[in-house]
Amino acid sequence: MKSDKLSVYMLKPLGLLAVCSALASAQSPAPSFEKSVLPLLNKNCAACHNDRLAQGSLNLGVFATPSSLSEHREGWERIIQRIKNGEMPPKPLPKPDAAQVDALVKYIHAEFERIDRKVKPDPGRVTARRLNRAEYSNTIRDLLGVDFSAQRDFPTDDSGHCFDNIGDVLTISPLLMEKYVNAAERIAARALGADPLPAKPLEFEYHAKNKTVRRPDFSTIEATHRVDWDGEYIVRVGLPGERAKDAPP
Repeated sequence: MKSDKLSVYMLKPLGLLAVCSALASAQSPAPSFEKSVLPLLNKNCAACHNDRLAQGSLNLGVFATPSSLSEHREGWERIIQRIKNGEMPPKPLPKPDAAQVDALVKYIHAEFERIDRKVKPDPGRVTARRLNRAEYSNTIRDLLGVDFSAQRDFPTDDSGHCFDNIGDVLTISPLLMEKYVNAAERIAARALGADPLPAKPLEFEYHAKNKTVRRPDFSTIEATHRVDWDGEYIVRVGLPGERAKDAPP
């Protein structure tokens, strides 16, 4: 029985506290521009900053409406900064009550936050990024099966921060655009097999001094070459060189 009575007695103050809190919130008026801002401006600021005087080149007439918080935000930021620092009103004029200053600052900051929440974020400028030479060559190879060396045909890519694949850095000059058009015609022709066969036989030379041949062992020479025309070929290999008369072939 004692525990039951204790529970009842403990609940009574809690219920009374909840009722008092509800009454206090119901009685306290919601902050507004007319109640939190205008009284302080009219009493302490409007006498010097009006249409007739406009001391310090400041006319508070344009700050007399709630819409001015978004239309003249920079001006409001300067006003509340000077009021908070005690610069305005200047001496010997009486200073506004601290509670009034606090209410004005809190209301304006709350309005600034509300305005900022409604602003749509700016995604910024979208860069039309192009491929660098290595990416272009790899893309042509993967999509069309054509080996195209952009490093050999295109000018050197622009670079920034030691990288040549930054979209904002890569540009397209008139020369590069011309190279793109010419390369597209050659790549399309090779992909479709539309290039006519050359009239003369193809001849290619390989030299050890140019490092275009490889010697895996003493009697073997390797060389690699790609022919860009589809067709049937007869391959003839000639090996010119010099050796001593008594050396084995």
